[in-house]
Amino acid sequence: MGLGEEAYGLKREIGVYGSFSMGYSDVGADIYVALGILALYAQAAAPIALLIAAVTYVTTGLTYAELASKYPVAGGGNFYATKAFGPLHGFIAGWGLMLDYTVDVALFGLATSGYVGAIVKTFFGTSVLLQQPFYGILGALVILVLMILNIFGISYSSKLNEVVTALSLATIAILIGTGLYSAWLSNSFASWPGQITTSLLTSQNFAYGITLAMASYIGIESISQAAEETKKPSKVIPKATKLSIVSVLVIAVSLSFLTVTLIPWPSCCIVS
Repeated sequence: MGLGEEAYGLKREIGVYGSFSMGYSDVGADIYVALGILALYAQAAAPIALLIAAVTYVTTGLTYAELASKYPVAGGGNFYATKAFGPLHGFIAGWGLMLDYTVDVALFGLATSGYVGAIVKTFFGTSVLLQQPFYGILGALVILVLMILNIFGISYSSKLNEVVTALSLATIAILIGTGLYSAWLSNSFASWPGQITTSLLTSQNFAYGITLAMASYIGIESISQAAEETKKPSKVIPKATKLSIVSVLVIAVSLSFLTVTLIPWPSCCIVS
């Protein structure tokens, strides 16, 4: 390693699981926001909408993995666009990513408030965190805590990602396992094909559902964003990206399938 790289390069502290956790936590979090809205529009065909949207997700993820392996530096899409098309395109791509992450962070801050508020209401009988201004204040506090954590360094934020990812995978595995078993016992699988046919008849809603499904896969580029802080990026990043793609796809489709089979589809909620 040259003097310049030693002086200015970022410390490589992220391993395979840390890199995977970064991609999984960024992409996987979208499921909690988009799943219900997707089911509202795509109805019983929501799992099919997710599979169609996954084509773009998989190809994008593999492209980022290839580029990050060749150019293991910070910047992600900003750097790749600059390298391929010049500074102007890199500038536009960089600001596009900044806008994307700004909206994403605000959205998940508010989503976290909703989940925490629902838990507090269930166990303590008060809906104060579901009301303004406390709903927004809690979301802002979540963002502030994460900002401070990132200021301390990538190793701290990566450790948090790893812990949260482990908890998420464990709880979702239990949920999917028990859910599929319950759906099989209740014979919900048998009625699903007929429900799909009904849902596909409203093609405009299903097409809109596909665009919403794409929101479930935003964030796979976060792995490449940390390429300069990843150990042996040419090996770690492709492996972590593929693991993230497979795990998110399986979880998203499985949860979506359970959403529209375990509970009979409510005709009152069909969007016209």
